[in-house]
Amino acid sequence: METYGKMPLRIAQVCMPSMGGSSTVAVRLAQQLANRGHKSYVLTQTPSFAAQRNDCGQGVGRVRFLSPKEESHSVLNSEHLNQLSFSQFIGEVAINEHLDVIHVHYVLPFGPWADNARTMFSSNTALMITLHGTDVVNVPSSIAKLTAKSLSHAEVVTAVSDSVARSAKTVYGVDKSIVVPNWAPMPDVNVDEVTKVKQLAKPNEIKLVHVSNFRSIKQATHCVDVLHEVLKSKPARLFLVGKGETHQAVLDRASSLDISRQVVDLGSRSDPLNVISASDFLLLPSKSEAAPLVVLEAATVGVPSVAYPVGGVPELIIHGKTGLLSPVDDPTWMGKLIVEAVDDPERNQLLISGCRELAKELSPANIVGKYEELYSQAMDRRVDHFMEGFRVTLAGD
Repeated sequence: METYGKMPLRIAQVCMPSMGGSSTVAVRLAQQLANRGHKSYVLTQTPSFAAQRNDCGQGVGRVRFLSPKEESHSVLNSEHLNQLSFSQFIGEVAINEHLDVIHVHYVLPFGPWADNARTMFSSNTALMITLHGTDVVNVPSSIAKLTAKSLSHAEVVTAVSDSVARSAKTVYGVDKSIVVPNWAPMPDVNVDEVTKVKQLAKPNEIKLVHVSNFRSIKQATHCVDVLHEVLKSKPARLFLVGKGETHQAVLDRASSLDISRQVVDLGSRSDPLNVISASDFLLLPSKSEAAPLVVLEAATVGVPSVAYPVGGVPELIIHGKTGLLSPVDDPTWMGKLIVEAVDDPERNQLLISGCRELAKELSPANIVGKYEELYSQAMDRRVDHFMEGFRVTLAGD
């Protein structure tokens, strides 16, 4: 395997499976680094996640998925014990596997844990922290200073969008974060599955899709209002992929508008890209987004996204080129934009082409290469930090 003219490194991605997009980025990055010849690890608190990944062949030989063993204590509850054991575990892996870089995804809670682990074990491993968005939003004041301190100790801090970088400067005083956008993975679709999904709608219907965890911040009920607006002039159908707290509210909204028959609830699926591929437009009416992976995934298969211009969304969706942007909280306008695009085939084709260009620009080759450069920088800075500490010690003597 190639390392593109560079020395192979030992790099661990630290993530939590329950944290959605950030863990997806971490695992994909680990896999890409392994493909490039680096020794690649994923550290997680969840033993079942690590075991499952290793058992399905994504671990040993390519990426090693590691987690601390589960234990119990007569006084400590499981949550407290897991937090302490995972911090120790990070330090042990850094020493035992001779890690060059610990790459933490989400500064909360992993930044302080990894920073503490390095101190406990006197590790010379470099620390990189990637801010994904929700780790700079509504941060409790009781931990803000601790978190800011771990960011100041990191050799490199990255953010997935300019929007996140600006928020980090406001919340933590971090003005050194480097923006490295998420990337679009190579499309992996099953033609037969795509055909099956398409058959759930009539050939002449505009096929809309919403993929999310149905948290309130996603405002998934707006998707039903978009569908309702489109149906005023065009036949259409809405595919829903995922489950979550507002899922039933979405179905209730469709019922209240008497358009339930035009909504197809597909639930949680392991292959959302197949559903997206079968659709004409991806709907993203979120209140806030950092750097939505689903937009990039849709772009790889030429499906434009229609969204509100919040957070880092405008950094990915350029109106009329890589997607459509509607005024915030205006699903009616969003529906009108879709109808206009459908009525203008030339414009619609430009959107499809723009999506594919976006996916090409934010390809694994480009983005992972940037991370490789930053890992080398982090290692050099770690050496500088050690030398600085050594000089301070000598001066004190």
